[in-house]
Amino acid sequence: MTMRDAFVAGYAPSAASPYYSGLALLAEAARGAEGELAHRIGQESDEVVRRRDDALARLDRTADALAALGAPAPDRPADATEYAGWVESVFATADAVLAAGSAGSVAHLLGHVLGEGMATLDALAIVWRLREAAPDHVLLRVQAESLEHERATAERRLGKLAAHPLLPATVQRATASAARAIADRESFDASARALTDHALVIESGLQGGS
Repeated sequence: MTMRDAFVAGYAPSAASPYYSGLALLAEAARGAEGELAHRIGQESDEVVRRRDDALARLDRTADALAALGAPAPDRPADATEYAGWVESVFATADAVLAAGSAGSVAHLLGHVLGEGMATLDALAIVWRLREAAPDHVLLRVQAESLEHERATAERRLGKLAAHPLLPATVQRATASAARAIADRESFDASARALTDHALVIESGLQGGS
């Protein structure tokens, strides 16, 4: 087991969110939607569906990482309604085999926080595009407020993890960069892509760490 395995076990499940959570978000927004909002939802749905293969690859990586940790992989989510529960189950499964306070435990938490942060930015990007078509839509406003709270929480947690002494210096720097990226609200899409890039740097920096 390496720190990289622990990181992937934390990151990969949440990195599948742009597909699974995207479907759930759009299904909820579609209830009663008409006109331009319905048209925008259709456009966003087409984009989300194209993410299916990447999401399934994330599920494969999750299973491989858990196997490396010596933990059984929970059953895959059958659809978007089972996804959130699956992520929680994966986190608990990995957490149960990692020693509390160990380098592996810290890497796992970092992966989870980074993945959740990326997923939150992706969802924010979708919600704000939909709000352009329906600025007074109550559900979209509530979703935006909730996601903004999650974004700010991820920013704080990444900032703290960037200074964790059990993480290699290269990983600390990449994590600090990720915290700055998630704080940039100018373009949620660009910030989400930046977090994906930082995840690759962090994974490389944890290669071989135990």
